[in-house]
Amino acid sequence: MATRKPFTRDEIVLCIYAARYGIAEIGGIETIHALQSRSRSSISMKIQNIAAMCDDAGISRNPTQRRLTGRPTGETGRRTNWAELSQYAGVDRQSHLLECQAIIAKAFSWPGELTDSSTFFEGAKRRVTVNAYERDPAARQCCIEHYGCSCVICRFDFLASFGPVAEGFIQVHHLTPLSEIGARYAVDPITDLRPVCPNCHAIIHLGGCTRSIDEVREMLQSRASG
Repeated sequence: MATRKPFTRDEIVLCIYAARYGIAEIGGIETIHALQSRSRSSISMKIQNIAAMCDDAGISRNPTQRRLTGRPTGETGRRTNWAELSQYAGVDRQSHLLECQAIIAKAFSWPGELTDSSTFFEGAKRRVTVNAYERDPAARQCCIEHYGCSCVICRFDFLASFGPVAEGFIQVHHLTPLSEIGARYAVDPITDLRPVCPNCHAIIHLGGCTRSIDEVREMLQSRASG
């Protein structure tokens, strides 16, 4: 009988957020699946079990989240991951969300990439790094649902090339230059974001500039035709 792979702490942190506040804000079940390629049914059951633990302990949670009925077997049954849940019961929602976003940023980054998604305030004007928009899990998921997981520049598909382990993996590029983002800017995942592979994403930003999608596509096509 195969041994089940334990959930990682990062997975548990995301599952706790999903159980307490809803999964849409962290990009849906696909975001958690992408961390370890764990089955979606296992993730769903973990979230339901956490919801049941919340009810047992009187911890507030998302009322629309189904709870696991009965008592699961193995380890400590219902109390599996109780240590993590009891810790995050005392963490406010915004702080928990920021940690989730940091986990997602780390999972979808490549070596040497800036993953700081902090926001900064200067008087009445809000300054945000482009990475904050590219890392937002809900916006990212909406973009991928619309455009798919293939790179819009080179059409590379991680699932087709590497199999199930890479299902759902792709990076997201923000089209609007930072200088054009105003204080009241709100990202539109369909208009402002595009899925791109790490290679094309690196070329877009290579040298500190921001090349357009069409410009990088033309660069690639000119080399292929030459």
